[in-house]
Amino acid sequence: MNFTIAKNIGIIAAVGVFLISSIYAPRVNIEDRAIVHAVGVDKAGEDYEVSLQVFSTTQSGSNTPIDPSQPNMKVISAKGKTIYEGVKNCELILGSDAFIGHNKLILFGSSLYSEELDSLLDWFRRENENYLGVAVAYAENTAKEILEAPLTEGAMAAENLEGVIKYAVDSGTTVKSDLLTLINDLSEEGGCGALPVISVIEEKNSESGSQQQEQGGSQSEQQSGKYIEIKKTAILKDKKAVGVLDPSQTAGMLWISGKMKNCTVSLKSSDSSFNVRLESKKTSRKINIKDGRVVLKVNIKADLRLMEDVSEKTRSEAVGLARERIISDCKNASEAVIETLKADGLGIMKGLRASCPGFYKQNVGNYEKILEHMIIEISVQSSLST
Repeated sequence: MNFTIAKNIGIIAAVGVFLISSIYAPRVNIEDRAIVHAVGVDKAGEDYEVSLQVFSTTQSGSNTPIDPSQPNMKVISAKGKTIYEGVKNCELILGSDAFIGHNKLILFGSSLYSEELDSLLDWFRRENENYLGVAVAYAENTAKEILEAPLTEGAMAAENLEGVIKYAVDSGTTVKSDLLTLINDLSEEGGCGALPVISVIEEKNSESGSQQQEQGGSQSEQQSGKYIEIKKTAILKDKKAVGVLDPSQTAGMLWISGKMKNCTVSLKSSDSSFNVRLESKKTSRKINIKDGRVVLKVNIKADLRLMEDVSEKTRSEAVGLARERIISDCKNASEAVIETLKADGLGIMKGLRASCPGFYKQNVGNYEKILEHMIIEISVQSSLST
C-alpha cells in the first residue's frame, strides 16, 4: 500500500514539474523563425549550396504583414560541406532559426543527378519538423534558379511550384513524388523510381523588343517573362538519376503502372487532326512466370472525350486511334525504362514479390537479368464518352 501511495505521489510530482516547466519555458515566437517553403540543393565544387525560399512577414514599401503587390518571399543561399551545414549557414544569414515544418518542395539541381538520393535525403529524413508528404523533384539546371524565378506576385511562390507539380501529376505529365514514396522506392531492390524534372522557360516579348529597337534600344533589352514547365521525368536506378523520359514515355509509364489519371493528346485521323482527353477508368496488372520468364499483362480501360467538333468519319476513327496511342506510349516507356536504362521504373520487382514470392526469393539480386528477359503484354479497351 505504502509503495502504491509513494508511486502515485511521484507521478503527481513529475506532472507538476512538467506543467511548471512548460509554463515558464522560453517560447519562440513565429516572428523569430524563418518559415521555409522550399529547399533547393546544388553542388558547388566540393560543397553543397543550399537555397531556402522563406516567407517574409514584411516587404519593402509595405506596412502590413502581407503586401499583395509584392512577392512576400526571399531566397537565401549558403554553402556547406553537408546539406545540414548549408542550412545552418543560411540561418546565420537570416539571423533566425529555419522552420521546415511548412516546407512544400525539396529540389535537387542537375549537378546532383549522379549522387545517391538516399544520402542527399538523410537530413530531411532525420529532421523531426520535416513533412514526409513534401514534394521532391529535380531541376533541369540549378535548384537555385527555380527558387529565384519571379513566378508570382502573390504571397508564396512555393505554393505555385507545388501547384505546378500537382497539375502535372493530375494531367499525366509526370509522376507523384512525395518524400515518403521516394524513400520507399529507394529501399526496393535496385533503388529505382522516378522524379519530375522542373524547367524554367524564358519567353521574350518580341513586340516590345521591336519597339525598343526602333527607339534605339538593343535586343538584350527585350522584356521577358519566366514560367515553370514540367515535361520531363527522371528515372532513378541505384538511387541516382540515370536518364530522362519525354512526355510520351512518361505517359506510357503511368499507364503501365496504373498511376495515370487523365491526359490530353493530339491524334490524326484520315481527314483531320484533333485533341482528345483520355481518362483512366481501370488498370489491372497481372504478373506470372512462363518458361522461366516474367510476363506482365496490363489491361487498360479508358474513356475518351473529344475536345472539339469533328466529322463523323473522324469520330468513328477516334476510339481506335486512342487505343493505338496508349499502346504506342506504353511501348515507348518499356523500351526506354526496361531495355535502354535497365531500371525498374514500372514496379516489376514489387509486383513479382507479391505475386510470385518463390520466384522472387530465388532471384533476389538479379533484377536486371529478370528485366532483360521479361515480356510486357498491353491490352486497351477504350470507349467514346458523350
